[in-house]
Amino acid sequence: MAGAKIIVDGYNFLLAGKGTLPTEELWQSRKLVVNRLSSYAAMKKVKIILVFNGRKGPNEPAPNPPPGLSLLFSCYPESADALIKKLVEKEKQPARHVTVVTSDRAIAAYVKSCGCVHWSTEEFRGKMAIASTHTDEEQKRSSLSRAELDEWLDLFGEKKT
Repeated sequence: MAGAKIIVDGYNFLLAGKGTLPTEELWQSRKLVVNRLSSYAAMKKVKIILVFNGRKGPNEPAPNPPPGLSLLFSCYPESADALIKKLVEKEKQPARHVTVVTSDRAIAAYVKSCGCVHWSTEEFRGKMAIASTHTDEEQKRSSLSRAELDEWLDLFGEKKT
C-alpha cells in the first residue's frame, strides 16, 4: 500500500451507533481514536488523515498527532464533508490510492465518483480489528520461550551459569 492514504470522517467514525457524547467524553474519545488510527497507520504503512468538524475544544491541548496521522479540523462555515471533498479533489484523478472511511452516503457516492475506494465505518472497524489480531498473533509467534532463549544463549556462549 505504498503511497496509500486513508481519509477518515472523524465524527462519523467516532460516533457510529452512539448518537452524541458529552463534551468531555467526546474529547477523550477523540484522543482514543487518534491513538488507534495511529497504530493502524504504523501497522499498514499508510498515511491517515482524520477530519473533524469544527475546531478543537477550548480546554483541549493543541493537537500533536503521532507520525503517520494528520489531524484536520474544518473551519466554520466549512464542514468536514466539504473538507474531505477538497482533499479528494487535490489528489491525482482517478484517486485510486485514496480510501475514504465514512458511512455518509452522499460523501461515499462523491468519493467513488472520483475513483476513491470507499469503506463504511463498520467495514473499517472490522479491518482494524483483524489487523490488530494478526499483529498480536505475529508477536506471539515471534517471541522466544524462556527455554528457547536459554538454548540460544547457551549455543552462542552468552549464558552465564
